Amino acid sequence: MRRPLVFLILSLSAAVPLFAGDPVPDVDVTVEQVPGKGFTIEFPAGGAFDEVRVRLPRGIAKDVTPGRLPSGWALSRDGRDLVLKGPEVAPPARLRMTLGSEDRPREVGYEVLRGGASLVRRDGVAPRTAPRYEVRNSLQGIVYLPPDVAPGETITFRAQEDAPLPPGGRFVLSGVVAEPIPEEDLAGTVLAIVNTTRSNIKKTMSAALPPEGLTLRGGTCGDLAPLAAALVAGGNARHTGPVAASREAGDAAATAGWAVASLRSRHDPAMGAIRNLKFFLAAAPLAGGQGEGAGDGLSIKEKGIWRMAAPGGKSTVVVAVGKPDKPPSLSDPQTVPVALRGETIEGGCRFVPRDPSWLELYRAAREAPPPASSNSLSGTVHAVEVPEWLAPGAALSLTFIDRYGEVWLDVPAVEGTAVKPPRPEGGEAAQPCIRTATRYVQGADLVCVCGSFPTPESSLALRIGDRPAGTPVSASFSAVRLQTPRGLPLGNHRIAGSPDAGFSPSCQAEVSHVLIRGEIDSQRLLRGESTPMRLIVQGTADRVPVRVRNLTPGIITIEGGEEQVAESSGGAENVVTRQVRGTGRGSFNVEWSLASPPCPCGEETAER
Repeated sequence: MRRPLVFLILSLSAAVPLFAGDPVPDVDVTVEQVPGKGFTIEFPAGGAFDEVRVRLPRGIAKDVTPGRLPSGWALSRDGRDLVLKGPEVAPPARLRMTLGSEDRPREVGYEVLRGGASLVRRDGVAPRTAPRYEVRNSLQGIVYLPPDVAPGETITFRAQEDAPLPPGGRFVLSGVVAEPIPEEDLAGTVLAIVNTTRSNIKKTMSAALPPEGLTLRGGTCGDLAPLAAALVAGGNARHTGPVAASREAGDAAATAGWAVASLRSRHDPAMGAIRNLKFFLAAAPLAGGQGEGAGDGLSIKEKGIWRMAAPGGKSTVVVAVGKPDKPPSLSDPQTVPVALRGETIEGGCRFVPRDPSWLELYRAAREAPPPASSNSLSGTVHAVEVPEWLAPGAALSLTFIDRYGEVWLDVPAVEGTAVKPPRPEGGEAAQPCIRTATRYVQGADLVCVCGSFPTPESSLALRIGDRPAGTPVSASFSAVRLQTPRGLPLGNHRIAGSPDAGFSPSCQAEVSHVLIRGEIDSQRLLRGESTPMRLIVQGTADRVPVRVRNLTPGIITIEGGEEQVAESSGGAENVVTRQVRGTGRGSFNVEWSLASPPCPCGEETAER
């Protein structure tokens, strides 16, 4: 079954940037910390160029080979100089070469040119060292996605501290580019936008849209979307009944997708009729796919014209679509927010109300899309709408692409996250509530909280004990992952949500913060004797599973096997006891940790 077209329309205006001339390129030279590997010249900002000359020590320069260069560029030599040249490119750009020598250059010189004219030249530059470029295929230590997601819902996640990724890139979830949002914006600006705009949309839709929806004929849902929004925003939708529309001139039919549009109706409400709707501005649905760089701008219809006829053909009016003249602003008093879903019918489209996601409202409200290079992993929340085409049980993919277009993370099938059926549409949003949570955590483990979290406000309103849980590590409609607060005392703690965010006092869960410490007589092991190893569980009197691993099997043996899960005794002295024998000389190493499932939101979605 084909899914209906879904879009959001809001009033929009835009400004044209002015340029005072091309600045000199900003240049950064790096050498990988592994000798004989990568040598990189980066251009994070500045004007366009078409040639770069690099001077290296002669013994190093002779063995350099091209790695990743812009399309059409090639490497040649002019004495000691490496000459990299090709079609004109603009920053951000990266030239990556491979060093054949095990030596690393202590100093380099470079010159950047455009059309033979020198833009910048430097000699005696000491390159900085950088970690080896490596594409990772695991999310471990980078991000944790929610344990389950539904097609069409908005999820958020944060990169872990010290994640081995460069700043200035974007995450891409199953082909959809994530939106980087500063944490302070998520807790402040975003919530204000969502609460205010949702209220305005509800008022507009209830006042202007017939209960059965608005039916337009003569085009596709994508073609008719701006027209439908104009009718609703101008208060005309209730006066029209079925309307025939045909394209008279302009662009080809728009690609189906999400839309954010401008509606600046010059309709006189006193006339109360469709024939007085004279002019409005609109943006078509977003065109193209969600590949690299997509999703940052709008596809604007500049010259489209619709001829609209009321039933019976007695009155005709031409509706023109013009180019916006300034960025969108939901604070503009002339903004009329409209949110519609288009359902394809024979010969046209029926438009009914829809509830836009908070991410759509955030995108529509900001003054201008942030540049890709402004993203920093620290202090940033990444928000993304899960693709609607994903079927239950499908695998999510996640990649990270830096601002130069290089992939640093590539996970084609994310483990530990399940795609569940879409949530039913219509009706009031679910009430925020906590159903259950991770029962035991130790150290800096993540706490997985299961329940209903329909808004960013509900996922930000959680507390562990008497401490705010802060910005979630990841959040979806049905699950939130939280970082254990620093200094959390051992013992049981209540997880609850603020009543101001809609949580009932009866909706809460409990987590136990525990510590496992070990005791063993190492002198007896050195003599080759057997001695008991005691793993003492503090913070709970419950019986808990403890995973034990012998990392030095050639030096010691452990009763029960080299890797095992043992249940603690429970009670005031909560211990796991195993006999250990020394079998060889050297240092020994035993690892222990909690073995309980970290996420109880369903066995099929537990993190593996």
